[in-house]
Amino acid sequence: KDGSSEVIIIRGEFGKISENFSQDLFDFLYLDGSHYYEDINEDIINAKKLCNKEFSIICGDDLYKNPSEELVEYSKLNLNKDFCNKQKIHPGVLLAVYENFGDVNIKGGFWWTYCINGVFTNKK
Repeated sequence: KDGSSEVIIIRGEFGKISENFSQDLFDFLYLDGSHYYEDINEDIINAKKLCNKEFSIICGDDLYKNPSEELVEYSKLNLNKDFCNKQKIHPGVLLAVYENFGDVNIKGGFWWTYCINGVFTNKK
């Protein structure tokens, strides 16, 4: 609010380290871990608990296409794959992001969503 900011970089397994923080604490969470559905889905669920519900950003990488119905169904059938050359996607990332947030902003594989007053949206 006063123009200053504090950045703390925390590295580790998100599922383990997230237990050490209170809910609604972080304004910005960047998820960069496993591409497998179970792992990234757990990371997103934890991030949603820890993000500041008034206003925050949750983001990550390795999402190159907006989830369409076809890509979501394809991802469900390929959750055991890190990357699918045919579709040029990480199926776990695509499905977990879609299931948790719906439409997100994407640029060059980097994705983000806002939490504004407890609602996740791709619009600021």
